[in-house]
Amino acid sequence: MKLLYIYKPKRFFALMRADAKNIIRDPVLVYVSVLAILPVFIIYFFGEKIANEFNFPTSVFNLAVPTILTFSAFLVGWISGFLILEERDDGPLIAVEITPIGKNGLMVYRLTLTFIMSAIITLLSIELLLPNMVWEMKIFYIILIGLEAMSMALIIPALANNKVEGLAVAKLVNIGALMPALALIPSAWRYLGAIFPTYWIGESFQFTPFQYLSQNIIILLAIISHIAVFLLLFLLFKKRIG
Repeated sequence: MKLLYIYKPKRFFALMRADAKNIIRDPVLVYVSVLAILPVFIIYFFGEKIANEFNFPTSVFNLAVPTILTFSAFLVGWISGFLILEERDDGPLIAVEITPIGKNGLMVYRLTLTFIMSAIITLLSIELLLPNMVWEMKIFYIILIGLEAMSMALIIPALANNKVEGLAVAKLVNIGALMPALALIPSAWRYLGAIFPTYWIGESFQFTPFQYLSQNIIILLAIISHIAVFLLLFLLFKKRIG
């Protein structure tokens, strides 16, 4: 019942307004929020000018799309993760347990909002940078990138004891946002990056002509790896806040 209470539009938007106030009060979170969408707009509005300035084709920017999508997901998750960390350390997460929302309800809300924001940014990015992509693949990326964002939201409070540790965890984990770029290497050596779920985002675009796996296999491996990591982090997170 508590979970259903969360999804009532009035309650959900009230929680969103509270989150927006918390983000606005923190300059770092405002900066991260802007940075989550900034690369897409830079490429869309200034990509041609940049390409002409440095004398390379604008199609080169397409190669950066997997990394941009992952980078945005990590930043969206970064914001949610730090909000959860603050709520856990400052006391509101304990206090909310006696409310109709409940601690679990608040966490479900946070993950749901993280997925929604990631989905909006992902769809906007694809529509602006790769508008000819088929809808089946758009949905695939929305789901996969959403799982990445929620995983990032979980890993910070799951591994960090405070905000300083949270920042260190975020910096370390952000390396994973670069893994899609490994898929551009025209060699089987690139599969060394396969241990990172984010790698499969880049591989699924199949930009290099040197392909060793079919796209169906790549999509399957991407889904399995992302779900596995999300479930593992969710269990760690539940244990930590429990």
